[in-house]
Amino acid sequence: MIFKGFTGMQGVPGQRPLTTNPNLEVEQAEFFRNFFHEGGKYMKFVNISNDGSVAAEDRLKVGKEYKIGVVVSINVAGLRKDLEDAGMIRSLNSGF
Repeated sequence: MIFKGFTGMQGVPGQRPLTTNPNLEVEQAEFFRNFFHEGGKYMKFVNISNDGSVAAEDRLKVGKEYKIGVVVSINVAGLRKDLEDAGMIRSLNSGF
């Protein structure tokens, strides 16, 4: 959601990325390394996910590893506010 947004799918509207700066992740590497660290702050914006069970069609063997698909819902408004407060993205009210 932060860097790429979401293109949408049947019944779920798309969402533009929260930043228009394509270099933000690199420019603010330390912030995002901490933000996405295991158990990091990003977890407070995950609302729901599947119940832990993964359907057979959501498991794909890729070489010696597996690719697993899960459903995640993100509190985008809360994420936006947190990133605005941290100075990572501009507020929607800030103008151009």
